[in-house]
Amino acid sequence: MKKNKTLLLVNNSSIIPKLKNESAITFLFPVTGFCVGFTKTYKISEITEEGFIFLNRILDNKGINEFKELLKNLPTNIKGIVFDDLGILNILLETKNELSKILYLNHFNCN
Repeated sequence: MKKNKTLLLVNNSSIIPKLKNESAITFLFPVTGFCVGFTKTYKISEITEEGFIFLNRILDNKGINEFKELLKNLPTNIKGIVFDDLGILNILLETKNELSKILYLNHFNCN
């Protein structure tokens, strides 16, 4: 039986070395330009650990196009994506991307 892992939001890079060998944890990185409400976000090039990316901002047309570009250059250490915008889901389904997908509608009640 496969054991579920806990997604741990990385709001401080200093936790990575302390927890990177924990088998029950997967890191979740808020992405610069695609997240709101975080004091620390990460450019894709800064994410060197295996984990998921977090995009919690509702995207306009410009943001969707920026996401498409980001997706083209996504490194192999990114195993999944947690997102808040259904437009992202449409893009992921169109591109038949193999990332694990988690729809997290945190802002849904606000709209």
